[in-house]
Amino acid sequence: MKIVNYILVLAILGGAVLLSGCKKDNGMNVTSYMFEKKTVPGIYQDAKAYYSLKNETDQLYFNSATNTFRIVSDTGDRYFEVVMDEPIGNVGKVIKLSVHNHGLDSSIPTLEGVDFEIKKKEGNFCWLWNQSSAIGIIVFYVK
Repeated sequence: MKIVNYILVLAILGGAVLLSGCKKDNGMNVTSYMFEKKTVPGIYQDAKAYYSLKNETDQLYFNSATNTFRIVSDTGDRYFEVVMDEPIGNVGKVIKLSVHNHGLDSSIPTLEGVDFEIKKKEGNFCWLWNQSSAIGIIVFYVK
């Protein structure tokens, strides 16, 4: 009976060692996965909103000539802005963009010429992701 218990303990330990060496990597971390589940335009870090569209007080804006997206207050005095160096392309493409805000919470990061990957596109919305800062932005755009 002691031999059976000994073998069973060795088998469990051996299995634990083997499983601890396994790593599944599908190119997506938990944070980007959670960000891609978001549906409201705005800027997110670690899948938590810095600022997102408030339907009762904000409007969406996009200028295709300048590749500029904004969430603008109804009064026009506050906005969050994303300026892309080029038009939205295919999923997987990396584009440079800048982020600014005027009159909003100062915790919203200001970014200049930072690379973001196009992670997802649905209708007129695009999910942009920067892995190194774990920042995601959902933008509205016109094709």
